[in-house]
Amino acid sequence: MEDIKLSIIIPVYNAEKTLDRCISSILDQEFDAYEVILVDDGSSDSSSAICDGYAGSDARFFVKHQANSGVSASRNAGLDMARGDYVMFVDSDDALIPYALDDMFKCMNSEDMVVGGYAVFRGGVPSHEVCPLKTMSYSGDGCGQFLEDNIRRNCMMLDSCWAKLFKRDFIGDLRFDVSLSYAEDKLFVFELLSRAGSVMAFSSPVYSYYIAAGTLGSDRASDRHLSQLRSFLPKYASLIETLRSEYPASARVQNLYHEDLVGRYLCRILNLFILRRSYMLTKEYLEWVYEMMDADDSLGIFSIRLGQVLNIVLYKIRIPALSMRVYSIAYHIRKIFTGK
Repeated sequence: MEDIKLSIIIPVYNAEKTLDRCISSILDQEFDAYEVILVDDGSSDSSSAICDGYAGSDARFFVKHQANSGVSASRNAGLDMARGDYVMFVDSDDALIPYALDDMFKCMNSEDMVVGGYAVFRGGVPSHEVCPLKTMSYSGDGCGQFLEDNIRRNCMMLDSCWAKLFKRDFIGDLRFDVSLSYAEDKLFVFELLSRAGSVMAFSSPVYSYYIAAGTLGSDRASDRHLSQLRSFLPKYASLIETLRSEYPASARVQNLYHEDLVGRYLCRILNLFILRRSYMLTKEYLEWVYEMMDADDSLGIFSIRLGQVLNIVLYKIRIPALSMRVYSIAYHIRKIFTGK
């Protein structure tokens, strides 16, 4: 255990049904110069005992039990304990693909970050893979080319902290934002991307991401989610601005605010006001959305998707009281025709 090349951090909360699968996928790796840090976040099922069992039988496993504090606090606790040269985050309901660690470490050359691909399983059934464009090391100003090559719609490869390796010294004192329970890992990844001197892209899947049937986006129509977006988006906007300043030649970086922040997140907010009744539909909240949209100098009536025309027209008119009325009427019309 003197040569710990990798610290694998697993937040655990009521994961008794999937934790063995997750840990078995690590134990089955050919690469074994790792430690596994299991952070039990106040589980009320048998997860705590499962964690203790692995720690008691394998000297590479360590457990921290804590009161329920959320996934960010769990990952932060793991970072505080980590001793490896690199850090990897694995969620307790996911798994590593065979030979993933061996393959990643063989291809890397001490980069600050390694970004691998992942395979998506929906309800246990293979769905699709999301992988970097090519296996390649990028450094210095070339990190902008990494972003140009690998920013996809919805930033689907850079949204999450898993399927990646991070040099522990490069992470330094950076920690996950415990005030967020949504997109906290995206902020973590983008903060590191804004600092990275080198990035390795690994074009094969290294991680199995399991989406339980019926759970995708289950909280994304709630007022709590809308509140979380209000906290997340200004922080994300600041990181986008930093990346835009660093990589002016990357068209995808330059378009990130328009495509992702406005086209994905802000338009989702406005769409939700049609889909459901929300206490967040206020003049003040709408004005905040419109102020965020003001920073998008590419935003035209037809510049995103046709389904967003109403949202963009109301933004251009810029009368929050009118917008509130229109969204309320649209919600009731939709309810009449759909019964929902």
